[in-house]
Amino acid sequence: MHLFHPPEDLEPPLAPPRFWVPLAVLVLLLGIYALTGLWLEARVDWPEVANLHCHYRACGWIALSKSGSLFRRSGYDLMYFAWMWAGPAIGLSSGVFVLVRRWWRRRQPS
Repeated sequence: MHLFHPPEDLEPPLAPPRFWVPLAVLVLLLGIYALTGLWLEARVDWPEVANLHCHYRACGWIALSKSGSLFRRSGYDLMYFAWMWAGPAIGLSSGVFVLVRRWWRRRQPS
């Protein structure tokens, strides 16, 4: 039993940079997206505009259903509306893309 292992016995790094760089970019973009939403929400006074008093998990869907009230105001309101709907739109379109691609690959002869 050796107290110190020689360098050749050490394990390789956790993952190559080709994994960490895209992950860092993704985390950075999600942080920018979240900070933009917080800034727009403060600028628009969002919960008070729609008379939204919600404190449970379904608040996101309720907020999306009441987001139509943002059309009657300024440009920041329209940007906040676009920001609110960007998340569900990207998620839904990504899911549809994955399902169509899976269906297309199964349809192709091997």
